[in-house]
Amino acid sequence: MYSKSLFPESRGDIMGLLEAMDKVPNQTEAAVRMLLTHHIEIPAAYRAGIIRLTEICHRCVEALLEGAGKLFSDFTSATAAVGKVDELESEADHLEASLVEGIFAGEMPGFDKILLRDLVRNISAITDRAENAGDRIRIIVAKRRV
Repeated sequence: MYSKSLFPESRGDIMGLLEAMDKVPNQTEAAVRMLLTHHIEIPAAYRAGIIRLTEICHRCVEALLEGAGKLFSDFTSATAAVGKVDELESEADHLEASLVEGIFAGEMPGFDKILLRDLVRNISAITDRAENAGDRIRIIVAKRRV
């Protein structure tokens, strides 16, 4: 990619975007791996919240993919999709904080609280990685509109 196909000034931006986007599935894998290898039992009181958090992550990644797909054809749609990524990341942050607060207010043993908190943070971090990639899209759009 660095030697052909794109204007020289675009190559670094595209590579940076690809590297940022690659961190999204990596973070997803880390969250799933943690759930499987640590044998974390999710108490019923937190299941709905964690499922909701994963749904937010899914919608966030879909918005990121939409933004990346529109990057070369429709800057306005790409920017709107990145805005949706930001909204969903903020929603995930609020839900993460609420879940963590509930976990530590609950009656679980201390070690289980820490594991569950870390799982929630790992899941929520998916939206953080998506937001970082979305910021790269926003930069590319800003450079091309000038």
